[in-house]
Amino acid sequence: MERGIDPETARTLIENEHLDPRGTQNRSPTMNTLVSLGEAFDIRDDVERVEFRGYMIGPGRPDTRITLTSIKVYRAPDADEFSEYALMGFQQVCHSADEYVEDDDYLSAWWD
Repeated sequence: MERGIDPETARTLIENEHLDPRGTQNRSPTMNTLVSLGEAFDIRDDVERVEFRGYMIGPGRPDTRITLTSIKVYRAPDADEFSEYALMGFQQVCHSADEYVEDDDYLSAWWD
């Protein structure tokens, strides 16, 4: 099963200047805001894992960059549901997503 990167890896990309913390994907929050949201979810008891997906444009082009285009938060198997606090935080940051999903088992936002 293919997985995205976790919040720790995304933060490392920012710290090593491979991911612009002020960058956005169309109407998305900044990369730093998305990574901070992922970090906040990553320590919650009702969350199993957080994944980011995106794309990279390599050094052969003048617009070299890494950009996150989505975040997916998976509910922990032993949690009955996401807390209201978690849902509100996700909604607040991800409301502008082109695709926004609140499922019983995961929360997902994607920017085209």
